[in-house]
Amino acid sequence: MNVEDGYDEINEEIFNDGFDFEAAVEELDIAKMDEKEKFLEIINEVAALSSTEEEELLVEALTGFFDSNSEVYNDLDATETQMIENYMEKIESQENIFISNIKKHYLEKKLTQQRKR
Repeated sequence: MNVEDGYDEINEEIFNDGFDFEAAVEELDIAKMDEKEKFLEIINEVAALSSTEEEELLVEALTGFFDSNSEVYNDLDATETQMIENYMEKIESQENIFISNIKKHYLEKKLTQQRKR
């Protein structure tokens, strides 16, 4: 985890009985942060520490969730839906590349066979 000046200190306010964690999370907005790069580093670290094979999709989802310029800002259901859609698009793209490579290999083999005749 990234520990730099001031980031290793705990804000004692979070230990108060009246501290509203949900409200604190709802107030997080990358678009309004002075330390935007630091927060994005945290998102990248969280994604790297997760067990997902789709780290880049998780980074994209978390970034969108915490960015008021995003269509999915503070909307967990919309973020999840977008992440699933992006995953499906990635899988389809990979399948298309795989099929294209098979077709290319098949056609190259056919051409080689025809040239030998």
